[in-house]
Amino acid sequence: MKLKFLKVNFLNKDHPAPVKDFSRAPLQSKQGFTLMELMVVFSISSLIGLMVITGYPDFASNIEFKNQVLDVAITIREAQVYGVSVKEAGVGTFDVPYGVYFDMSTPGSYIFFADMNNNKIYDTVSDLTIGQPIVLKNGYTISDLCVKFPLGALDCYSDGIGLGVETLAIFFKRPEPDAIIKYGISSGYSFTTIEIQNTAGSKKTMRVTNTGQISI
Repeated sequence: MKLKFLKVNFLNKDHPAPVKDFSRAPLQSKQGFTLMELMVVFSISSLIGLMVITGYPDFASNIEFKNQVLDVAITIREAQVYGVSVKEAGVGTFDVPYGVYFDMSTPGSYIFFADMNNNKIYDTVSDLTIGQPIVLKNGYTISDLCVKFPLGALDCYSDGIGLGVETLAIFFKRPEPDAIIKYGISSGYSFTTIEIQNTAGSKKTMRVTNTGQISI
């Protein structure tokens, strides 16, 4: 059996293949940004940068303020943990309350202590100060102390010298995590508030309830 091959003439002189005219094809645009577009982008970038730079000091100051208030709250929480977990105070002394003491005569600091004689009153002679008095940083101060009886009005240091709360002690003792809030020898308060102020006069307040809850 013989195979027959079909001869195809691709080059037909009578009917030549069409040739595309590339000279008439549209050119791709390679145009970049115009000067006006660059100026708009630069203006927007400059405005955003200016807003960030001018707002950063206020942002940093607010963060520092929150951290300072949080430090006080953490100290109170630490006193609660020490009191409930029966941490040793001195040699072989376990069953003592721990507390935090505030005094408006020294508004730039407060004291973390162990109530060694267990009388629920801060005593500079008999009680054990944990470390040194804690100093508020960068000019922050305790600007007000308030306490409230369950059915009474809110009594504050800002009510006036001799009339308001000049000292405040918050105690914790096992087995309960409840807070014992005392102004002088008075107790039985449902909650207390501690107000902290920065050098610009802004204020933030934390609240400690007799159930041991701390909120800012």
